[in-house]
Amino acid sequence: MTEKICFDRNSVSSVHDFQVKGTFRIFTETFLSDLLIDNECQCEGEPVNPVLPLELVFVIDGSDSFNQGVRNQRGLIEKEASFKYTCEWVANFVKSINPSHYPAVVVSVFQFSGQKSHEARYKPGSGGLASTSIDGVKDWHYKTILKPTLLRPNMSTVNLVDTIKKQEQLDSNCQLFLCLQDLGMSNFLAQMDQAVPRELGATAVERAMIILTNGNNWDLNTLKRWDEPTVVTDKARVAALLSKSYNNVVPICVQDEPLDPEAKQFVSSKLSKPRNTGIVVENNKFFEQLAAAKTALLQRLKLN
Repeated sequence: MTEKICFDRNSVSSVHDFQVKGTFRIFTETFLSDLLIDNECQCEGEPVNPVLPLELVFVIDGSDSFNQGVRNQRGLIEKEASFKYTCEWVANFVKSINPSHYPAVVVSVFQFSGQKSHEARYKPGSGGLASTSIDGVKDWHYKTILKPTLLRPNMSTVNLVDTIKKQEQLDSNCQLFLCLQDLGMSNFLAQMDQAVPRELGATAVERAMIILTNGNNWDLNTLKRWDEPTVVTDKARVAALLSKSYNNVVPICVQDEPLDPEAKQFVSSKLSKPRNTGIVVENNKFFEQLAAAKTALLQRLKLN
């Protein structure tokens, strides 16, 4: 007879602790689906700065040395054409302005040249008149082509554009700094401020200046300082005044020959604001480089 065999059917468990030493590498894959860069980002809790009215000034070189040959849109070198096409560029820039980003946009245009023989006795801030002949003919260091003018959304700019395009060249010396010093002085800044609508109640404005010139031909010898009329000024002092008066200063040097090293350094470190934001346009690439400058500046100044 077989012995009886019994099995315990209760569950049996066993617990073991293991210590494992090892190195783990974790890989994370990240994909950028979109990117937006905006210099007006606000941190949470940070006060929001209001958008100020913009006052924009164009300064055009009307000296005889500026008006050089340029390669036109047909690919041909057109003699003594840089002044005409620069005026057209400024006119088209004004036509392209979209003022809707700002509570107000005020634009003015000046052409400078100058009379070297009348530089020493010129009174800073007096409006650019160099001399008046016996029969009443006036010579100018610089002229107001378009006085400070308010641009309203959707307004017609036909008359403004025609005024800028059809200006006559002064065709004399290159007294850039006489003109720039005047445009940095408080009496001119007040003229621009008066064009801003009073109902805005603006207590501050943003100012920008675009200068179109040949950087190799400037004349400056006996111009008096704006703050000390008995003392002769210099380029650096005028540039410092502009930097104090304007938020942006953009020199566009239209060159038939490469910019002199000294002038290049001055434009980059003294005249431009912010520094190193000056633009060089070569006469043989005149239209394409100025077109690129227009696009970049409209975007930079939020006027596109």
